[in-house]
Amino acid sequence: MAAVLYTWNLAPAEFRPICDALAVRLRPVAPHEAGIPLGKLPQSPAPSLPTAMPFPEEMLVMAGFTETQTDRFLAVLRQRHPVRLKAVLTPFNAAWTGTRLREELLREDRSFHPA
Repeated sequence: MAAVLYTWNLAPAEFRPICDALAVRLRPVAPHEAGIPLGKLPQSPAPSLPTAMPFPEEMLVMAGFTETQTDRFLAVLRQRHPVRLKAVLTPFNAAWTGTRLREELLREDRSFHPA
């Protein structure tokens, strides 16, 4: 699998230079794709329909990244645009939808940063 950065509620223009430098395809997820399992999201963008994303948070998923790409991407991300909800696509979470992943990441975030 080629390296792909799937994004929810993030401006593509801000991430395109980072992705280009790391040879990673940038793939914004359209609102109507919210129910598709992460492992089945196509690498090519789907036409965006005029619907709202089912959640407001920014989120990203790194798929097929090498260890070097992951390390470099996260270092740049911390400096330029910290994103609280981020994950790596794994066999374990590949069957989850973006909405399910969001719920899990929020639960994990609350355990590290209790209110």
